[in-house]
Amino acid sequence: MLSGSIEAIYIDSVSQDQLVRLNVVERFVFYASYALSACVGGFISSAGAYLIGLSVDIITMVLTLVVVVCIPEARREGAAVTPGHGMSPKMIGAAIAGNGILRSAFIMDCSQAFAFVALEDFFSLLLAGRGMNAVASGVTIAVQLLASASIGFIVPSVIARVDKGRFTRICGIIRLVLTALFLIPLTPANLLPVFYVLQTVAYSLFAPIKYSIFQNAADSSMRCSLISVQSQMVAVGAILFYLFNAALSSIADIRVILLVALGISSLVYIPALFRLTSQRP
Repeated sequence: MLSGSIEAIYIDSVSQDQLVRLNVVERFVFYASYALSACVGGFISSAGAYLIGLSVDIITMVLTLVVVVCIPEARREGAAVTPGHGMSPKMIGAAIAGNGILRSAFIMDCSQAFAFVALEDFFSLLLAGRGMNAVASGVTIAVQLLASASIGFIVPSVIARVDKGRFTRICGIIRLVLTALFLIPLTPANLLPVFYVLQTVAYSLFAPIKYSIFQNAADSSMRCSLISVQSQMVAVGAILFYLFNAALSSIADIRVILLVALGISSLVYIPALFRLTSQRP
């Protein structure tokens, strides 16, 4: 709820033509911070300095709260002002039902979580099952974070030269294909990290565009609530996968289950992707 409110203030404070570029910067800061915390956490863990780690965690939380308090709520010109009463579920449902872009974005978030949340959870286990050690997993994750943090910076220059919708569709489909290659048992083990990093690169190329489309389609007066719904759709997708996994775990291994989940997800994700990039709010 807090992150949704902060994001709503952030979106209202910038012009629509800046959203893609600023989404890229936001993703860079997030992944770079993630990589830094992973490195620092590794040193703290190896040194057994857990008290220092806990102290750093508390300090960063306090600093975050201070920053949040200092955020000014400056709406861009033309943004609607939310009434004093809250948004009811009926109002939010009506807004989603009447907006094809929002429906498509939520379907994409849910179907993507159904296939990819568990992929990240079981990544190291999948590599270990093909004979790769923890070092290979760690290096792959480090490269993935570095690629995710930096690759998005080329997005604004790319979409200035190509059709934004077509670029998003192509990258979305390429990501699904690369993920399938990562999960297929016949893929050589030494190519698994390559395909995993490349699918992340494909996602980093189109995610800022996809998210800016969603942000522009969300009405300012209920953007905070819609961002919360988006988070809930991700959670629903993850829950559905783990129920799916529980039903099949006795007859198939996790690689096969993830591959089947990816196929099911693609049947829903691709049509929603095409609808998202071809409609107008």
